[in-house]
Amino acid sequence: MKATSVVWIVLCCVFSFVGFGLSASYEVGTFSVAIKTSSRTVSAIVHYPKTTERNVMFPVINFAPGYIFVDSFYDYLWKKIVPLGFIFSVGGTFDYDPDSTPNQKSADQITLRDYLISQSANNRSSPIYNLVNPTKTAAMGHSEGGLGSLISAASTNYTTLIDLTGCFGHNPDPWTPYVQHNRNVSALILTGTKDCICKDTTSLFFYNLITSSPCRYYVNIYEASHCRFANPGPLDSRLCWDLEALDGCAFD
Repeated sequence: MKATSVVWIVLCCVFSFVGFGLSASYEVGTFSVAIKTSSRTVSAIVHYPKTTERNVMFPVINFAPGYIFVDSFYDYLWKKIVPLGFIFSVGGTFDYDPDSTPNQKSADQITLRDYLISQSANNRSSPIYNLVNPTKTAAMGHSEGGLGSLISAASTNYTTLIDLTGCFGHNPDPWTPYVQHNRNVSALILTGTKDCICKDTTSLFFYNLITSSPCRYYVNIYEASHCRFANPGPLDSRLCWDLEALDGCAFD
């Protein structure tokens, strides 16, 4: 079974646990944004459930992609999640940016969260006007974006953290002060036994830093490698496997 399938099964369990029904089937709308800050422009693609219902608000998941990974690598997530009644954005540095860092991913993620909440509350012409539930927001990411999500959850008012094998290099120690916190954040940390880029020991290290979480889970998927948490096309898959090979990964 692919890691992407296991990720989806685990997320279904999480959504059921927190009380979101899995029987809904909303039509999906999509729009792009470019948010100008004092230092950069944060680009994002936002997928949302279309509805004519009044007084309905949806939880938000802000996803940060991995290093030089693009938004389409994670289509398998929003295509399943958004019809259930979630707003799912993929944003920040989702181009082939070799200079991106986890801190930048986190800053972009926080900017996007604040933007979506503001648009929902204040912009009547926005497709998501009155649709964002500001009390149910999740920072989610993969690889470098996963570490960025760990940082976001520690430093802002995200209520949930979902980390898909997050790291930046093989030594997690320097990131301790950015990740360790005492905030009341529910956390799900996923990793793979065959991930040699962001090793499962690194994910466990980060999991053990968020002891204040009232609800935290660590899931190590058997034989899952780093790239299997994304779903790139054939050409991009080759790039991903090449990066794993350069990092010393060995596959049967």
